[in-house]
Amino acid sequence: MYLLPNEQELVSSNGDKIILTDHRIIMNYRAWGKSQQIAIFLEDISSFQNLYINNLYYLGSALLCLFVAILNMNNFETPAWMYFALTIGTLFFLLWISSRRHVIVISSKGGNALKFEVEGMTDEELTEFVHKVQVAKQRRIKLLYKC
Repeated sequence: MYLLPNEQELVSSNGDKIILTDHRIIMNYRAWGKSQQIAIFLEDISSFQNLYINNLYYLGSALLCLFVAILNMNNFETPAWMYFALTIGTLFFLLWISSRRHVIVISSKGGNALKFEVEGMTDEELTEFVHKVQVAKQRRIKLLYKC
């Protein structure tokens, strides 16, 4: 990563995936073998979001399969449908659990949002990181407008 003139790295987080400098916040990531980078200048940050996302279609499918299994519970002639529905429902439930993610979204004014998954960070470390970004943004704005 190349820094701008007079720019200093303040914090790197998430295994150097997110880098905070005194001028901008940068996300480096690899997707399908290609390296990509998103950078937002601190003065352009408009909001922070701390989200827990998941795929509710998997949970709905798991509940539907459970409902089908309950309907077929009294059918002693063909219990295979009940076992099939329970197996498929369990698979959908496991898919739902694996789709749950903790995500931070840093939005910019009129540009792309910087969205990254929180990996291996405690809530305290996450709060400290967001605080450091906000302090760096405040210092950057004071420097730009000489308040």
